[in-house]
Amino acid sequence: MRKSMQERLMTMIVAGALGVLCGCPKGGNQQDAGADLTVARDLATQPDQATPPDQATPPDQATPPDQAVLPDLVALPDLVALPDLTPAPNDLTGGAKLSTDVQSIFNTSCSPCHTTSVPRSAGLDLAPGASFASLVGVNSSACTGKVRVVAGQPNQSYLIEKLLPSPTCGAQMPRGRTPLSASTIDIIRDWIANGAQNN
Repeated sequence: MRKSMQERLMTMIVAGALGVLCGCPKGGNQQDAGADLTVARDLATQPDQATPPDQATPPDQATPPDQAVLPDLVALPDLVALPDLTPAPNDLTGGAKLSTDVQSIFNTSCSPCHTTSVPRSAGLDLAPGASFASLVGVNSSACTGKVRVVAGQPNQSYLIEKLLPSPTCGAQMPRGRTPLSASTIDIIRDWIANGAQNN
């Protein structure tokens, strides 16, 4: 280790003093010893220059964390258009047609008897092309005060009553045959409820 400034100064002072006192400094003369004292005195008057501290090394700058990569937004599919649930005119649950849905029932279960060619038809003609004029808004010829079909009101229509057990007048229709099923009667109800149109 290197000697400090104070240690060197003390060494020079002691060496110079001994040389002056004895008059025979080792390796030199009295003049040199005096010079050593002068140098030592000059050194004593100079402040000890402290070694400047090392420049503080700035800490490593923290590496910024990686920016979070946002996932790509998945494009939403186009909304699927919902189908139109409005019943079609000939839908049996919301728009039965006379010419197709209802007339087919008349053809199978009613028109064999209810035509103009059959005397006991009570003037009710349910043949194709004639059923509308014989039903809608027409009073029953067999039951006073009853209207065969009241448009928009199936429960007030005598036609529906005659298809059910124990009608007000006469027997349940079709006479002498298997009664119509509830689902078949509902088709006729639907036609009447939707205005009993001549469609």
